Amino acid sequence: MKKHKKIFLWVVGVLGFLLFLFTIFLLVLPSFINIEPIRERILANLSKEVGGKVTYQKVDISFLPLPRMVVHNVGLSIPGKTQGTIRAVVVYPKIGALLKGRVELSGLVLASPRFRIDLPERTPGEGHAPEKASPLLVPFSLDLPVEDLALEQGKLEIFQEGQRLFGLQNIEAQLESQDKGISLDLSCASNVVERFSLKGRFDPETFKGRGQIDLVRIKPHLLTQAFLQDKGFRLGQSLANLKLNMVVNGPQAMTGKFQGSIPSLILIQGERQLSVEAGEITGSFQKAKEKTTVSLNNLSLDQPQATLAATLVLGKVTPLMVLKVEGKEVDVHSIRKAALEFLGDDETVQEIFEIVRGGHLPSITFETRGDTGDDLGDLQNMVIKGRIEQGKIRVPGVDMDLVEVTGDTVISQGILKGENLAARDGKTLGREGKLELGLEGDDAPFHLDILVDTDLAMLPPLLKKVVDNRALIKELGLIKGLSGKATGRLVLGDRMNAMIPRVDVSPFNLSAKYGRLPFGITVKGGRLVYDQTGIRLDKVKVDIGKSSVSGLSGRVNLGKTPNMDITYKGSRVNLGELFPWLRTQEWWHVKPRDLKSIEGILSSSGAHIKGPLLSPEKWQVTVNGKMQDIVLDSESIPGPMKVSEGNFRVVQRAADQKLTVEAVHIGILDSSFQVSGVLSDYLEGLNRVEMSMQGTVDKAVVRYLGSRFQVPPHLHLKTPISLSRSQLAWERGKQASFQGGGMIQGGPQFSLDLVAKPGELVIKDLRIHDEESQAEFGLDQKEDMIEVRLKGHLKRKTLNGLFVEQPFHWGEIKGDIKAQVFLNDPMKSRADGTLEGDDLIIRLGLKQPMRIDNISLNAQGQHIDVQSAGLLYQDHQLLLEGGLDFSEAGLKIDLDARTGDLDWEKLSAIIKAEQAGEGAGRLLYIQAIYVETPACRHLPGFGRCAH
Repeated sequence: MKKHKKIFLWVVGVLGFLLFLFTIFLLVLPSFINIEPIRERILANLSKEVGGKVTYQKVDISFLPLPRMVVHNVGLSIPGKTQGTIRAVVVYPKIGALLKGRVELSGLVLASPRFRIDLPERTPGEGHAPEKASPLLVPFSLDLPVEDLALEQGKLEIFQEGQRLFGLQNIEAQLESQDKGISLDLSCASNVVERFSLKGRFDPETFKGRGQIDLVRIKPHLLTQAFLQDKGFRLGQSLANLKLNMVVNGPQAMTGKFQGSIPSLILIQGERQLSVEAGEITGSFQKAKEKTTVSLNNLSLDQPQATLAATLVLGKVTPLMVLKVEGKEVDVHSIRKAALEFLGDDETVQEIFEIVRGGHLPSITFETRGDTGDDLGDLQNMVIKGRIEQGKIRVPGVDMDLVEVTGDTVISQGILKGENLAARDGKTLGREGKLELGLEGDDAPFHLDILVDTDLAMLPPLLKKVVDNRALIKELGLIKGLSGKATGRLVLGDRMNAMIPRVDVSPFNLSAKYGRLPFGITVKGGRLVYDQTGIRLDKVKVDIGKSSVSGLSGRVNLGKTPNMDITYKGSRVNLGELFPWLRTQEWWHVKPRDLKSIEGILSSSGAHIKGPLLSPEKWQVTVNGKMQDIVLDSESIPGPMKVSEGNFRVVQRAADQKLTVEAVHIGILDSSFQVSGVLSDYLEGLNRVEMSMQGTVDKAVVRYLGSRFQVPPHLHLKTPISLSRSQLAWERGKQASFQGGGMIQGGPQFSLDLVAKPGELVIKDLRIHDEESQAEFGLDQKEDMIEVRLKGHLKRKTLNGLFVEQPFHWGEIKGDIKAQVFLNDPMKSRADGTLEGDDLIIRLGLKQPMRIDNISLNAQGQHIDVQSAGLLYQDHQLLLEGGLDFSEAGLKIDLDARTGDLDWEKLSAIIKAEQAGEGAGRLLYIQAIYVETPACRHLPGFGRCAH
């Protein structure tokens, strides 16, 4: 214990002695130092370092309590840049260095510095900042060995063109040298920032260090007023707070982080103002040799609603500036509203937000680059990427408003592109879409490709907006009440001022009313493709009223004259519904009087239709099909024609139309037969028929055919007639022909070869045969001549079963004779051959029939040799022998007649009546009639009586 006490007393004694010696040293030191050279050296160094003139009023030096030099009222002047005063500069030199004649400072204090900085005049298009942060920091850069530096109650003002921009006051700074560098503590206030503080540590040898800057209640609008020349854009009264931590890693390397808040931010563009409600901000920066990067990690905006991050890169090679902005949870509606209110005069902003009208962006990136600030605002230099949800987009050119839009979007080089788009337009849902939209110029590129599930009622209005085809627009105007669903791809392009649509729909289901048809249309399935050149169909089913078409494929080409090339696999046509409409069409040339109605079904197994869309009469058509339960009523046939079944083929080439039928079962009244053949020009009212037939024909049809072929009534055959292997040909206004054969029920078999022309009937060959008879008959009937041919024999049974209306009662007839009767000049008539018959009744235009009990004659030219003839006429019986001669004078009769009681007066009256009545024009010249009768009363002028 005593030992420790002695040591303590020794230490205190030594320290007291050393303090005494140091005091004596300070008192005698000035007498050993030459002060004036040191003073002059310090001022010279200061003037040299600042590049101006440094003055002072006086210098005081004292050594107690510490050695120091006080320079009073220091003046600083840098021509055209800085002016200022310092009330006092207190310098603390190192005593050891002074004893050796060197100037080394242990401390330096600047008391109440007052400085003014004048910025150079602005150059158009550029802003300016001070070349040095502050002349107050000049001592920090002096090449003077100083360990500690202090600045007290400093003030700084910055002017430009005589106008004060901003100022700093209450500047307090402390710089201390330490073993591993220099520490700095700086604080001040100004009209721009309420409180500024800087604290840090720096190693001047390695140029490494770190520091912290606090900015409280920054007024950024004052900075923009000071340093931004563009008066069109500026900040209003705004407020911000910022804290910055930085690390210096070398002469040109610095990194740092910052955080802060923006309580209020007001943007002004011209006379427009935008208030931005922002939250907290964080970020970082990095300066390297070649570039400087400032990153804003997080900026929360309440109005407009968004969370943003940004990066600004300043480099030394083109592009000198690159700005990237990333946004999260962005409300497009509020951004759009704010942008249009604030930047509504900017064409780029207008064009973008004319398209993008609302929605939510979970993420968005904006990048622009350039060498100047104007370059950053050029749309061609911008790239904007993002994903939109619940978006609202208007497609210009077609005024299509899309809602519930989702997808990935990119704006690059003035073009908006979208991928994986989904949207809704009314009742139309789109997905898997792609969009390319130019934002500059009326002829900007445009391309939309999207898969849609649509309500087809939306399709005609859309097509009317984008289709530049008057014919199609006119047809679209005829579509009413369109409804249905479809899935397909809609493509619009390729320029804003030349919108070309393409619609690829598969499958689809629609119904509508079409103005050219009186009944509804339903279209199902398949595929429909529309583009500027036309419409393409693939495997489509169409129901038109009660009719339908399936497997419809082909193309409709649109142009001045729309045309089509269509095929289909099957169809079912309800003729009863379709025919009344067909009769009203201008291109339907079948006369109403020819065809009154059609009922039944036509079904086809395939067809090919080609030609002008709106001119069916010019179509090229090939159709194969079947007829079923068809009933046709026409004034040209004796009754309704019923077709139970049959095949048909339609081949139409321009004005040439052919309807081919095969194995068609037809019923007309009681007639029933099967026909095959060709009907030509059916659209023109049926001009030609070529038909083969077999079946049973009744009386009404026989009369109809007789009238068509101009067959005299007395040659109409009995019915029913069974036809086999028969051919019928008919050409309107020219001729008709029949070749065939058959059997009359209860009568003989026959074959007929007949041709009828206007004013002429030719029976080339009529063959009749049965077990008892066999004969050939021919007829050539013209307007002025009748030629009759007969060869063979016909028994009574055969003749009675042949004709319906008989000019005579058939008995038996045979012969081989040919006769020509000239109707306009009967006396030139002639005959050749023989003829025999018995039990015949003949009218031949007489008022009462004449019975021929038997006859045998031989004709040569104009002479007929009556070998024998037994006649009965009006109860008068004659047996004749003699001759008949045709001459210019008339019919010369030279006959021997045997009879019973002959009343010449009565006979004369009959002859005169026949000549004056139905037989008028037929001249009889009776040369002599020899009559053998029991009671003969002579009639002068006709002959003599023989007893």
